[in-house]
Amino acid sequence: SPGPDGAYYLTGTPIENGQPFFSSTIRIWRSSDLINWREVRTLHFEESYRSPELRYLKDTWWLALERGSGGTTLVKLTGDDPASADCEKQVITEFGITPSIFRDDDGKFFWILGGGKIARMNPNPLAGLVEEPRQIDVKIAGPHGQQREQRVLNLHGAHLAKIAGRYHLFISGRIKRNGLGRTG
Repeated sequence: SPGPDGAYYLTGTPIENGQPFFSSTIRIWRSSDLINWREVRTLHFEESYRSPELRYLKDTWWLALERGSGGTTLVKLTGDDPASADCEKQVITEFGITPSIFRDDDGKFFWILGGGKIARMNPNPLAGLVEEPRQIDVKIAGPHGQQREQRVLNLHGAHLAKIAGRYHLFISGRIKRNGLGRTG
């Protein structure tokens, strides 16, 4: 996520033996050139998380997390620098995976879950959702001829962005075409 200082910040799920796992430690890295990265902070929690997403929205850093015990959590990092910001944490849902937070042009916040569920949030996102999450109709982008006879399985990692005035839902999953499985 781009920060207010012109640098980029990232976080990620720990990997062990080629598999993601839940951890009570979340690391944040910074880069000014997207090539050289240095760790700027390690957050320690009592609970285990994975699939962290760090976003700078409305002058605030937000960290969306999937809980090891099930559900999702949002962490507010107050201040412009996530390396030294104070943290405030709140459970957002008791269900769902791979959460993401989105802020629209009108200032409204939305919580995106796993396979493309979306719900509007309170003006203060730590106050939770104002509606039940609803499924976004997911259509597969790609060559026109390849859209027949395919199903998407195990959708997760949904991320909503507004680019040139249009909403784009980025999502990962397993595409099944003519009986053949493929990650994409």
